[in-house]
Amino acid sequence: MRNSGFQLRVHPTWSLVLASALALALSAGCATRLVPDYDRELATGLRAISASILGLFAGGTGGLSKGTYAKREHTYSQLIGGLQSLRLQSESRPAPDRRISEVLSVPDPDPDCDSDIPTTCSLDYMIGVLEQMRLADRKQGVSTTEVAAFRGSMEGYMHNALTYENALQR
Repeated sequence: MRNSGFQLRVHPTWSLVLASALALALSAGCATRLVPDYDRELATGLRAISASILGLFAGGTGGLSKGTYAKREHTYSQLIGGLQSLRLQSESRPAPDRRISEVLSVPDPDPDCDSDIPTTCSLDYMIGVLEQMRLADRKQGVSTTEVAAFRGSMEGYMHNALTYENALQR
């Protein structure tokens, strides 16, 4: 193959302009997702399970005895399973690409959570709170103070999930 000696030289500023124009042309008509879509079933499920969880806490305002744990064992399983189902539903929605936040220099609101969806993170923590409470209840029962602490922690995560989902309803 013979080299013709011709080389196309483009000024660096023009390469940036051409690359930007190409990127704009390719992305025209494409919507960039910054938040997941609203899911009515998920929001309804969150409200329902929140009421059930608060019912468990209301029944334990005087503390929970280890001797009566067997009566609550099924309730714990139902609530944890329900939260896990909602977590899966939340995580399965199309979500914003993490790279968008990086480009926009948006700080990660919860670096300890593996998900980009705040509701999923809240559900992870809610599952953890109930699992800890179930373990404590099974081993030695849960005092009035401990019930209040578990409830306070749970209410914070419930509030975060419900607020986020309600905001998506726009």
